[in-house]
Amino acid sequence: MAQPNALALNGVSVTIGDHLIVDHVSLSVGAGERVALIGPSGSGKTSLIRIAAGLQPATTGSIEAFGKTLTRRSDWRTHQRRSAMLFQAFNLYEMHTVLTNVTWAEARLRKVKPSALRDEAMALLDSVGCASLAERYPYQLSGGQKQRVALARALIGRPRLLLLDEPTASLDPEAVGGVLDLLLQIAKAGIDRQPVTVLCATHEIGFARSFADRVLFVQAGRIAADGPAAALLDKPSLPALQRFLAAIAH
Repeated sequence: MAQPNALALNGVSVTIGDHLIVDHVSLSVGAGERVALIGPSGSGKTSLIRIAAGLQPATTGSIEAFGKTLTRRSDWRTHQRRSAMLFQAFNLYEMHTVLTNVTWAEARLRKVKPSALRDEAMALLDSVGCASLAERYPYQLSGGQKQRVALARALIGRPRLLLLDEPTASLDPEAVGGVLDLLLQIAKAGIDRQPVTVLCATHEIGFARSFADRVLFVQAGRIAADGPAAALLDKPSLPALQRFLAAIAH
């Protein structure tokens, strides 16, 4: 029996005030698939990630995760335990150490003390190159270090679905490559030897080409193009996508 899609948006729209942010989007992401969303600023990429995470309610349409339509609050809680999101702005707790940032939310979910997760958290921090920073505070870290810590925090819940919202947008240029390499390594290796499904909004076209199985070009709240990464990015047939890629290249 075929596995259900890890994520499916069915005719989803989002209207805020008089503005149509997402316009009747339908998309599916297969289990273990890596999908990149590209497109100009304001096109709706981040909104789609937030919808998938349950942070932005849809005005119309439905959302499914691993074959189940998410309708009740309990459905969304289950979905959010199975997924993790990496934000543009890191969203670390400034008053807590790196170690506590990694353990605090997961400890509440598992109903254990944060100290019970110390060894697990330290192993994750080591895997992202930040074990030596465990007792520091976010204000003492560089942007690249903050994003690595945020990634460790995302991974401690062993998510089946990883949602990435422009994970390098707030980084200095010298930090971008290291974070992208780390994300690619994790996506290919999986989590606990299990495949991880990834939906990533990114402006890094080279990363999308090497990272993604599929690329979706988002324009004015719609999916304007959808195809294999190499074919879509190297031989785009849509004029709007051609113009976008040319602008990015310059």
